[in-house]
Amino acid sequence: FLLNRSSDLDLNYYHSYQHHYHYNSLYPSIMISFHYQSEVDIDDVMLTMLEYVLTQREYYKGEKGKHGKQADALKKRLENETLSKEETEKIKNDIKTEKFLKGKYDKLQLPFKILGNSIFGALSSNVYYWNSSVDGHKTTCTGRQMFRLLLGQFEKLGYIGVVGDSVTGDTPLFVKNNKTGNISIVPIANLFNEEMSC
Repeated sequence: FLLNRSSDLDLNYYHSYQHHYHYNSLYPSIMISFHYQSEVDIDDVMLTMLEYVLTQREYYKGEKGKHGKQADALKKRLENETLSKEETEKIKNDIKTEKFLKGKYDKLQLPFKILGNSIFGALSSNVYYWNSSVDGHKTTCTGRQMFRLLLGQFEKLGYIGVVGDSVTGDTPLFVKNNKTGNISIVPIANLFNEEMSC
């Protein structure tokens, strides 16, 4: 979610007061934390598999981040240091390798994200053998309640929260200026320094 320290939500003007937070795999994590699953699953198979899926995804995301940082550090070194031709070529090749590895691990984490979210979807489905619409509703309601409590605490500090899902930077967002009543449609990436990542 996005926090903006402003009463009029002129998000571009108050940009320096914004904070961006992302909660990875919120609903699958709630299922694990609160043990929301079908009572038919007496051996905890679904939650055990879900925990493996989320752990593997975090591992791949960590590797993606590590290689991304290494590529950035090498790029800075290339820009800021006086290097020989051989050193320059070696660093350029290392940057390519690190960018490749960053992309590789990004592609490896995505199926785990999809599988984790699918397990949550299956919990509420009426065609899945181990379904439990009650636990599916509990998962959704717990997530919403957590956001309400969190936003309530931040509102006491003078922040206004905007809650959304993982999106691409060009996703349109309606923004209302409470002083003028004007409504603007802006790409969500305009509201913070970096795009929300999956």
